[in-house]
Amino acid sequence: MHKATISTGRRITTYMYGRTMLIRMLKKFTKERDLIRPSVTKFAISYLTLACLNEHKGALMTIFSSKESKDSKFSTTRDGKQVENNVLNNGLWKNIVICLHAVAPLIKVLRLVDSDEKPATGFIYNGMDCAKQNIKQNFNNVQKSYEPIWNIIDERREAQLHMPLHVVAYYANPHFHYSSLKK
Repeated sequence: MHKATISTGRRITTYMYGRTMLIRMLKKFTKERDLIRPSVTKFAISYLTLACLNEHKGALMTIFSSKESKDSKFSTTRDGKQVENNVLNNGLWKNIVICLHAVAPLIKVLRLVDSDEKPATGFIYNGMDCAKQNIKQNFNNVQKSYEPIWNIIDERREAQLHMPLHVVAYYANPHFHYSSLKK
């Protein structure tokens, strides 16, 4: 579902940014906001774009429901009709929300890792555990909804993070093991 939703989101943004009239309408209805946010990683930019699409759902639906859009030459093309159908399809918006529920906590961990403020090595394990719990909450503790995502996280964690350096950094981090002394 993630791959198809990201692909549809990419088609919408590519189509819109390729047409001056639609860009003008987008700027008008979103108060000069863009649908694409810059990001360091390909993973994050795909989901940040979905977040922007979701944020501007009303504006996009207004654009593709408007008389100006319906009367344009774009609405008669195959691509134009497909994009219009995608934007006006409630299923797309539900899938976007599901995708965002799954990855928003992971993007926070990614920001922690990319941050230059403090060394992230000692925080990655705990960050991933917190992300998993947040994903579980985002899916209202419904195991069949969050479990496939947890399985992917665990597979990646085992392959990429299961290194002595990360384990030692976690266990040597006083932030997690002596937090009761702060109180």
